[in-house]
This record gives sequence, C-alpha cells and structure tokens, in this order.
Amino acid sequence: MKFGSLADMHIHTEYSHDCDTSLVSVKHAARKHDMMVAIADHNEIRGVLAARAMRIPVIPAIEVTTKKLHDYLLYFETVEDLKTFFSKHVKPRKDPGKIWGSRTTITDEELVEVAHEHNAFISLAHPYCPLPKRSANIPKPVLRKVDAIEVMNFAMSPKANQKAALLCDSNKKVYTAGSDSHHPSTLGAVTMRAWGETPQEFLTEVRQGTPLVVGAPRKTKDVLDKVAQFLAYKATH
Repeated sequence: MKFGSLADMHIHTEYSHDCDTSLVSVKHAARKHDMMVAIADHNEIRGVLAARAMRIPVIPAIEVTTKKLHDYLLYFETVEDLKTFFSKHVKPRKDPGKIWGSRTTITDEELVEVAHEHNAFISLAHPYCPLPKRSANIPKPVLRKVDAIEVMNFAMSPKANQKAALLCDSNKKVYTAGSDSHHPSTLGAVTMRAWGETPQEFLTEVRQGTPLVVGAPRKTKDVLDKVAQFLAYKATH
C-alpha cells in the first residue's frame, strides 16, 4: 500500500549558474526515492523542459532573484504557464550583476503581481539565508501577497529554518520545503508528502496547505561545508 507521494520542492540542475547536477542524476534520484521534483533553476527553465522530455516527474518551477537579491520560488500548474511567464517577464530582464552570478532587474513588487497573473504559487525561498540574499527583508506589502514560505531548506542552518517557520506561522502562510540541492548527494534530503499522484495534483495540495514536511535540516557544520563547496566551484568556472 502506498502512503502518499513525495516531492522535493526545491532542486537545481546544471542549468543553474552555481550547479553541475545532471538531469540523469535527477532521474536516478527520483526513481530511487520514488519522488517528484520541482526543478527551480535560477532564473532559468531549460532544466524543467529537458526533464519533461526525459519523463522525469517534474513540478514546473523557477527560482527568481529580484533586483534587490531576494529569492522567490514560483510553481506552475503546467509547463506552458511557466514558459509563458519566463519568456514574458524573466528572460528579457536577466541581469548577471556582480553578486552571486545571477539575478533579474524585476522588483519584488512587480514579481508578485505578474506571477499571480500567470496563476503561479509563490513561496519565499530560504528567508533567513545569509546576507546579501536575505528574503525575509522584503517589504511587508509584498510579504502579504506571497502564498507560502519555505520553512525547511537543507542548505540552511537549523536556526534559520526555525526562524522561517515562525515567520510563516505568524503571517499565516502555507509551508513549502525542499533540499535546495546543488549536488546529486542531497537530492531528496528534504521532501513534502501528499496524496496527489501527479505533479499537478501534488501542487494543488501544496496550495491548500495539506502536505507534511519530511526530512531534517543540516547541521551548522554541513552548511559551512556547502559554502566551501560553492566557493570551490566558482573558482573553477
């Protein structure tokens, strides 16, 4: 008997500027853990499109970094909705900038407005990420329009995840959670469990706030190791 489905709601692939995880690795992990994946590459959707062609059970998503370096996870019911949103609002507004390698010129206020116009489900990513990318600092009017907050992220410290959960509860938002994997070894480290058997059904339950968070946050030492791995990657690319 199957007790629901699992989904890692935040992973990255080789199409993100700071990641080299192949889609073959993603497909292997999805089979191994019997889970769906939300590929949320940084300001990019090629990973989602390629995953669909490879028959990976993918929830269409993207992680958009705004002009002020705040990160948002946007989830879509269909790949077509994601493609339309990306081509109209993200692709023309990419700005590599000088910090963290990838961002857009979109303001926080603009992003939540246009995302909802395309029926996107908006989650504030790792709100207590170290500066400069601390999404918890978004304006309050923008926070009111966000649908969810990522309360467990495998790349964040336990304290950061606890603060994210408090922010979520105090603002009566829906939970999301994911590994934020940038390496095959962490795919599926944090997942959500729901009854939906397809990506669309699963996302519907996430919107309703019914899934459970499954997994454990990293220890502080692991977070520091991840920073070291990222710096080593950037030094060779």
